[in-house]
Amino acid sequence: MNRNWSSRPDWHGAEKAMRAPYATVSASCVDPSKCPFRDDGEVKFQLARGEVVWLQGPSGVGKTTLAAEVAGLGSARRLGIHVSVDWDASIDKRERVGALFQQTTLVDALSVGGNVANALAACGVHSVEEPKRLVEAVGLDWARDGRKMPQELSGGMARRASLALQLAQRKRVVVLDEPFTGLDERAARAVAKELGVLRREHGASLLLVSHQPALVKLVCDAPRSIALVPAIREDTIKRKARYCAWLRGDVRSRSAFRVLFRMRAKTVDYFALSLPLILLAFAAAGVAVAMLTADLLAKLDVTDQVDQILEKEVLPMVDLLSGKEASDLQKMMTRMAVKGKAQGMVRSALPKAKRVLYAQGLAKLFVIELGPLLAALLLSGRLGGSYAGEVATMQATAQNKLLKTLGRSPRSWSLLPSLVAAWAAAPVLTALGSLLAVCIGGPVARIYGLGDDIDESWYFEGVKDALLPPLRCSHEWSFYRNFVELATWPPAHNVFKALVYITLIVVVAEIISRRADLAPRDVPRAITASVVAGGLAVILGDWAFSQLLLRREWYK
Repeated sequence: MNRNWSSRPDWHGAEKAMRAPYATVSASCVDPSKCPFRDDGEVKFQLARGEVVWLQGPSGVGKTTLAAEVAGLGSARRLGIHVSVDWDASIDKRERVGALFQQTTLVDALSVGGNVANALAACGVHSVEEPKRLVEAVGLDWARDGRKMPQELSGGMARRASLALQLAQRKRVVVLDEPFTGLDERAARAVAKELGVLRREHGASLLLVSHQPALVKLVCDAPRSIALVPAIREDTIKRKARYCAWLRGDVRSRSAFRVLFRMRAKTVDYFALSLPLILLAFAAAGVAVAMLTADLLAKLDVTDQVDQILEKEVLPMVDLLSGKEASDLQKMMTRMAVKGKAQGMVRSALPKAKRVLYAQGLAKLFVIELGPLLAALLLSGRLGGSYAGEVATMQATAQNKLLKTLGRSPRSWSLLPSLVAAWAAAPVLTALGSLLAVCIGGPVARIYGLGDDIDESWYFEGVKDALLPPLRCSHEWSFYRNFVELATWPPAHNVFKALVYITLIVVVAEIISRRADLAPRDVPRAITASVVAGGLAVILGDWAFSQLLLRREWYK
């Protein structure tokens, strides 16, 4: 087999002779209550050219965490571990470390050849032939496998393709986290031999996490073994922490598979994370609409229109009623009196009319129309996108197939708790947002001089009259007419719209995201399509509700 895996020059003779380690790694426990391995002192080792460091120990002892820290991808501090990696200063950061993970680590949007070409380009290599040489070097066929997408590869093929990326990068240190897991014996041995070649011929230092000693021996006859001993302690959870975990729905709980558990978790998630978005959006909308409405009403002046009506309609009738016997002076005095009286009535009635129009207009606008629509469009992105991402991810990663084999319906697993949680959260969020926007109207009216500088009771009286009109239901009416009356009563209409809109959002996300052929790279597209389609469904639903409101007017 051709071992000329890269057109990049191999290490110079002086560098080959140099035995200084690429990196020195030290790890110690800083929080014994969290640290997974025993605090018996510092764990320290070197990663030198062509050597293999084999991390051993039972599952959960911190091997993967330590390896990830060396790769620059870890978060060991949350486990109470301090890890220090001191690199040789002469090694460029881009050449230091690569990683071959237990799961397939390929860019999902690129083919096998595209992944290798991308890795080469990152190192400044733009050879047309080099991707082909690397793919064939790890035992794949360029003509057959080079154009395959990651989801079309078997486990062994995907692992080989990931190995080709490491060969392209020519990193000094390669972190290997269970590289043989999930492979059949033949594929695992082939990958182990290729790793041995990477170590011997290219001088890479390997940090290996594996529970398969026979395969480790194929990589290196005499690896340096580092054994991590698990800590012995009793985990304790404070009462407050247990309560918070119950409230938010701790996924580590043994009852996390129950429908009621997932309903509670999703309800808290939907409500708590959506509430700031709803309140800020409605506050901004309330201020903007209230200011615009108040400004228009403050500038409204009907004096000229009243004068025109008087001149055309009223004053000629006054002249007619005055009779021919009245002198011109009498007619002029009568016209002035009528005109002054009419203008006085308008000036006294107009401020009150403006206040009533302002209060009732804002209340009906936000509670009946704008509030439910704005909340639904926001939740289409928040709840619809979240649910679509969950379903699409489960579909793309075969979790739904697993549920079927366990005798559980994938739809009842995800759709039922999500829909019930959305039904619980959406009406409350819509009502809170609508009421906030309406309440903002009072202070805005005072700023624009529509009411008393101190007392805003007139505003809330107008809001009350608009939102709580008397119900006109009657046993003499048909069921449909009573339904229209109840469904268009402002408080019920607000809740009814919220329930219908959120149902449309979740159902649309369910339909779009549960495609049988969904791949991991299609998940973002499914989320976007669900959000857009959910928003369109809400807008169409809003048109249907406008027809319902027209029906109410027809029945008056």
